[in-house]
Parts: sequence; C-alpha cells; structure tokens
Amino acid sequence: ASITLPATAPASLFSQLTDKFALMADVTWTGWSSFDKLTIHFDGAGIAGSSTSTTTENWDDTWRYSLGANYQVTEKLLLRAGVAFDETPISDEYRTPRIPGEDRLWVSLGAGVQLTEAINLDVAYTHLFVSDSKMEKSAANPEDTSRGTVVGEFENSVDIASIQLSYKF
Repeated sequence: ASITLPATAPASLFSQLTDKFALMADVTWTGWSSFDKLTIHFDGAGIAGSSTSTTTENWDDTWRYSLGANYQVTEKLLLRAGVAFDETPISDEYRTPRIPGEDRLWVSLGAGVQLTEAINLDVAYTHLFVSDSKMEKSAANPEDTSRGTVVGEFENSVDIASIQLSYKF
C-alpha cells in the first residue's frame, strides 16, 4: 500500500517571559480530508480472491491546540511541561479496528540536563488520554461483505517515554 500524508499548517508562538520562564503555544491544522481511501494491493489471490482491498476512510480535517512551558531551574537543569488537545479525523461511521482513533489529550513532562559543556541529556514522558470509541461495521455494506460484521468498543491510551543524549562539536 502507499499513502500520501496530508498537508499541515502550523502557527506557533514562543515568549521568553523572564530569564528562567518561557511559554509556547501552537495551533496546527491537518488536511486529513485528503485521506479518502486506503487500498492495499496483494501479490497473488489476496483476500477472498481479490488482488486489492479498499477501505473507505473519508477522514475529516482536524485541529491540534497545545500549550507548553520551560523553566530554567539552574544553569544546567531545564524543566518542561505541556498539554495538547488533538482532534480525531475519524468519524464514528468510518472508524475501523485498524485505526480506532478518537480525540486525544496529551500531557507531557520533561527535563534537560547539561552534563558537560558538550553533552546534554533530555528525558520526557507523555501520556495520551484518548476518549473511548465505538464502531459498528455491517457485512450488509458492500465494502465490508468479505470482512463480516464487526461491532466493538475501544478503550485507548498511550504512554510515550523518551531519552536523548546529544553531543555538540
């Protein structure tokens, strides 16, 4: 399968309020409405004898809103925090088990430590609170005939931990 990712248009602000405290804000539009179908091409017979499988996605354009802050505790320690609201592009009608997405609230914490003049260590943790989602696909729909009827509810959440070591030369 191949996919062309959608266009995005961000607008961001950064304000260094004091020598220790900075605020950031971002609003990003994503043109997910360009993602109307996902077609997978199979070598050989594929699913139910078909060489392709097409899923109508029919996604909507979305907005993401975020706020963040940096606090320089000491010359060598920087603390970071942020929150974001990310709209889902997937309506209930087009939700699939492959991508059961819903609106997401991101909460992030992080720290940067200058270990030496040339080496920095950054660590971060993010938790995504994802709204519960439901789906109902019927085999009566011609696109879903070979897939059968699928009815379900999804409880989603995501945890992201990261660590980065950088060296300046």
